[in-house]
Amino acid sequence: MKYIRFELAGFVVFEEGQKHSDIVKKFPNDKVISAGFVNLMIDKDQVQCHGESQSLNSRPDKEDDMWLWRRLIYA
Repeated sequence: MKYIRFELAGFVVFEEGQKHSDIVKKFPNDKVISAGFVNLMIDKDQVQCHGESQSLNSRPDKEDDMWLWRRLIYA
């Protein structure tokens, strides 16, 4: 899976077949905070953000794992 963390919209998680830059176009008035890939390991209560978005020239923030996990369990 891929993800983008926006300033206003928060986390958007999507399939690897889509480009980060295509998803950003759907949020024209928002700012990208970070982006990359995500492994969701629900059975281990863990989220791992890694890699980078080449199309956005953005990498995961060091706290993305924690914030995305909290968003998922408190959604």
